[in-house]
Amino acid sequence: AAPLPLRGLGASLRRELAADPAAPGSGEAAGVLRRLAAAGVAPADPGHWAGLRPLIGAGTHPTVLRDGEAVVSPSALERFERDPADWFLGSIGARPSGAAQGVGTIVHAALQRSAEDDDISLGALTDHVRQRWGELEFPVGWEGDLEWQRVGQMLQRLHGYLRAAAADGWAPIGAEIGFETRLPGVDIHGFIDRVERNGAGEVRIVDLKTGANVITVAEAAANLQLAAYQIALPGLDLGTGPVALSESFLLFVAGDGQRAAIRTQAPHTPLQRAEFTTRSETIGAGRAAGAYPVGAADGFRTRDSQLLAIPEVTE
Repeated sequence: AAPLPLRGLGASLRRELAADPAAPGSGEAAGVLRRLAAAGVAPADPGHWAGLRPLIGAGTHPTVLRDGEAVVSPSALERFERDPADWFLGSIGARPSGAAQGVGTIVHAALQRSAEDDDISLGALTDHVRQRWGELEFPVGWEGDLEWQRVGQMLQRLHGYLRAAAADGWAPIGAEIGFETRLPGVDIHGFIDRVERNGAGEVRIVDLKTGANVITVAEAAANLQLAAYQIALPGLDLGTGPVALSESFLLFVAGDGQRAAIRTQAPHTPLQRAEFTTRSETIGAGRAAGAYPVGAADGFRTRDSQLLAIPEVTE
């Protein structure tokens, strides 16, 4: 037989040890593995072996608990309630990331800069994105070209919204505003993309969305992320004194139409605020429990994450 490559040799020795650690020759196999690992052969290093790390249980995952309370971001509220397993897999890095996620970050930063610089021109938005475009990695050049065209369309929709808002008398009074809301058993913390105010003193919350999926009007009315922003608003230091919330909405800029799609949530009543608190506390208890059932799954695949069955390593 042809000699095994180093990766295959490491896999073969691992199988021998796993089959019978007390078998004759197991000590020699272990010694060879140690030498291979010291030489930088990853498959021989136990640090690279799947299944050897401790299981993550209740309260041990760093994003689950802080001072005995569940730590929750507004977007995670929605994700956890929909599919606890999907949230958990994403929180430990199982959700695939790539250029699309990076594009969203850069477009959000462009919106923030437009407020800080008081410049909503399409040229300024495009320049902000172009300055950071090199941070993204694409497998092949043509994918980057196609993504640039898609982002250009997103920026045109965003620019159209900003122009219309300004024409209607809305101006930003805050961008990427950090907040923390503490409820019994749950600590909600995050950032609001944009808060605007008009001449009548009314305030509205804008949450930018760069994903292609536009939710329904009914889903927006019950959206936990917007609800979290509404709860947080009275505690924000916007330099304006007490504020009267007019509306909060999701601004989708990656659709097929010429204009951005808007999905609105009306100001909450006291009953709706109480319902939000109850839902958040339930989510917090679920996150701290350490067991995350699959909510919407197809086999091992959840909505946004995937569990992989790793085959035997043979080479």
